[in-house]
Amino acid sequence: MTNDQPLAVLGATGAQGGPVARALLDAGRPVRAVVRDPGRAAALADRGAEVVTADLADPAALRTALTGVAGAFAHLPFVPVADVIERFATSLAEALVAARVPLTAFTLSGPPATAPTGVASFDTKAIADRILRASGAPIVHLTPMGYLANLSAPFAAPWVVDHDELRYPVPADLRQRWVSVEDQAALAIAALDRPDLAGRTFALGEPLTGPELAAGIGAGLGRDLRYVPVDPAEFARDAFAPVMGEQLAGALVHDYRFIGSGAPGVAIGGDGSLVTRELGVAYTPLEEWARTQDWDGAAAVFRSLVARA
Repeated sequence: MTNDQPLAVLGATGAQGGPVARALLDAGRPVRAVVRDPGRAAALADRGAEVVTADLADPAALRTALTGVAGAFAHLPFVPVADVIERFATSLAEALVAARVPLTAFTLSGPPATAPTGVASFDTKAIADRILRASGAPIVHLTPMGYLANLSAPFAAPWVVDHDELRYPVPADLRQRWVSVEDQAALAIAALDRPDLAGRTFALGEPLTGPELAAGIGAGLGRDLRYVPVDPAEFARDAFAPVMGEQLAGALVHDYRFIGSGAPGVAIGGDGSLVTRELGVAYTPLEEWARTQDWDGAAAVFRSLVARA
């Protein structure tokens, strides 16, 4: 990337794009924030970001938004509907090629399936991955598995705060990769300075079991946390539904049952250290990450949602 050309951040107000946009601005890099709702990007605009309105389903608008940039960060949202993801991925691929974006760091909400699984969340990721690879656009593919922010979210934080329990719907001995959105952002930004990495795929995150997560988070909080694996249907009813609504919570039951089975055909584990060695960006220690989270605030949000239900 050149320092005078902007970097486009698609979904710059979202959970994945937001940390990328903020980290670039912190580093003094010019940012073109590509958003659907410019009203939500006021804070980025105040910091000097150029705000451009475009929707993932509109390749013409995306092409305009991506023209003249030094690179782009793109993340497809969690929408486990094949037709929607196919439309988004095709639109993005067409825009990247038409605008001749030099390099894109692309992430999904999890790894694509290597063979049909019957689970929409992973099969749709495979659709997106296939479309973008076939486009010929220069892309570095970054594949996370679990986001640490899920563990400090309103659907998990209350049990940490009130019961010293890290409750989550995966088996205790399941070793899957976990990464923070901030570390994902740092790795994506570093990748965009490496055109030689175009076409390569890197797994993101450190493989950890439930008890290892609880021990690390507990160390950061100065508390003795226990990991408690919860049946996905129970977790969906008691934790996901008050935050996300019953429809999405119900869909997540299938996802977590599949993950708990070992997720055949999906790389939930694997070596997430290759990307850190290649890019020279280390993962934030789990204890340090835990200390930066607003556990009490997230727990308060959950209690408020439950009280209003």
